[in-house]
Amino acid sequence: MTNEQLAVRIRAGENVGDNMAILYDQVKDFIHAMAYKYHGQGELEDLEQEGFLALYDAIDHYEADQGVKFLTYASHWIRQRMQKYIQNTGSPLRLSAGRQKAIRKYRKFCTEFQTHRSRIMPLFMAYPGTVKGNTV
Repeated sequence: MTNEQLAVRIRAGENVGDNMAILYDQVKDFIHAMAYKYHGQGELEDLEQEGFLALYDAIDHYEADQGVKFLTYASHWIRQRMQKYIQNTGSPLRLSAGRQKAIRKYRKFCTEFQTHRSRIMPLFMAYPGTVKGNTV
């Protein structure tokens, strides 16, 4: 049975527990792959659990007649749920979602710059807000 058929059956209330178990078995590798992208920011098992819980949200909002594959649709809900989990538990310092996104974007830029240019960024440029270990 396809993911789309299972989602429609679960949404209709047909044997929800068994159909959800079958759906989870079919998509657990996909959820694991998505969770692995964030493995440095949270526990892998917790991220996978959040991905599983996000399936419920995806099923509630999925419309099979739109012609979109279920996993394509569910990936948005899974990614969103994992990112929210990381925002809430990832750091003892509470930062806004926008600020966390900006920091991730900057760190990604630094890593790509170092990789492509074979140069190491100075310490004060690698970590904004610090100069030689002191806070600016």
